[in-house]
Amino acid sequence: MKTKNPLDEKKFIRDWKNRSINFFIIFIGIPGLLYLLFLLPANVKEMLILHRDYFNGLDIFANNFVHKDFNHLESNLIFYECLIFILYIILFNNRRLFYTLLVINLFIVPLVISLIWIPINRFIIKQISTTYGFSGIVSSIAGMVIYGCILYLHKKINIDILYTCCSLVIFTMLLFGLNYIPLKENLSVIIFLFAIFLFELYQTMKSIDRKAKEKFVIELSEKAEVCLFKISKRLSILSPFVKLVADFVVEVSLFFVYLVAAFILAFLLPNTFIYENTVVNFFIHYLGFIVGIAIFYLVSHWCCVF
Repeated sequence: MKTKNPLDEKKFIRDWKNRSINFFIIFIGIPGLLYLLFLLPANVKEMLILHRDYFNGLDIFANNFVHKDFNHLESNLIFYECLIFILYIILFNNRRLFYTLLVINLFIVPLVISLIWIPINRFIIKQISTTYGFSGIVSSIAGMVIYGCILYLHKKINIDILYTCCSLVIFTMLLFGLNYIPLKENLSVIIFLFAIFLFELYQTMKSIDRKAKEKFVIELSEKAEVCLFKISKRLSILSPFVKLVADFVVEVSLFFVYLVAAFILAFLLPNTFIYENTVVNFFIHYLGFIVGIAIFYLVSHWCCVF
């Protein structure tokens, strides 16, 4: 008869407590803090909002956490909860990387986005006089979710990460252009972006390791067969079809990443520049998405935490 190791049991309890505390902070604490900031008096929030014509230093960071409208706060919190949960699942077995990315999102991404946005706001997109909201950080998390999918495919079928990221950035630029740039006036720009995208996509598909791909298909089909057998032994008659399904899933997995990116951007990028008498900062949404991909790429490659 085996006896439980008290040290292993204590470690399990300590690990469970740490996960519970962290889970509370991530999914309840951060949204709660954003809500408390929303309740601040209007004159205080005005000091934290980033203005086009002047800034006080604190607003460069704080504007990313302030909301004037409850609907704006609510939509950002819904997207945050969904996306951070997906990222948590993707990096469930790599907590160090997850918490590193979370800290970067909360303390570094706001500064990066604001410092890039300030000169653009002053000299290019002058229509927007004030900037505030959690949208840039939410978009950054969305970019990290997409990069997490790319990293998974790299591990399984050895796709080239750089080509995939470049093709994805061009793809999102293409979607951005189709959504906001008049097609008739800028057809040449759209065609140029589409040509670059096709080239990057070709290079990405070319980088796929065929042997790794076949191995991944076998791995998926075996796991699926085990699941079917556990559900019911009668389902084992589906085994001949399982490999075909697994092969199809692996075949379309890369395109699924582009589909997910398009789906996320459909929610992040507003359909109109004006919402409830406020100019929507669509550029911040797109910038955050690209910054999230870039930061995850740098952290996982250069900081050796993955």
